Amino acid sequence: EDFERTLDAYEDEHFGWDEGARRVSDATLALMASWYPAPLAPVVRGASLALLDDSLLKAFRYRRPGPVARGLTRGALRMRARAVRLLPPRRKPHYARQNPE
Repeated sequence: EDFERTLDAYEDEHFGWDEGARRVSDATLALMASWYPAPLAPVVRGASLALLDDSLLKAFRYRRPGPVARGLTRGALRMRARAVRLLPPRRKPHYARQNPE
């Protein structure tokens, strides 16, 4: 709990609006969305924002996703985790650069 309070205090003191940081964040979200078919880009962006802490949403001036979006995103990730748990372990690693472009 002390560590969490220390982190929260640090964020309160150091996290703030910066236009350059917002551009980097937007570019990162766009990059992540580009890994999926174009029609899914808004869903990927929304899901990514739904996973951010409130302090980051505030610092980047993103609108906070609603409870439904947050719940669906977290639920989908939990379902994926359960499904992956049932798969056999990978015999060799798979790197993103191996994905078709």
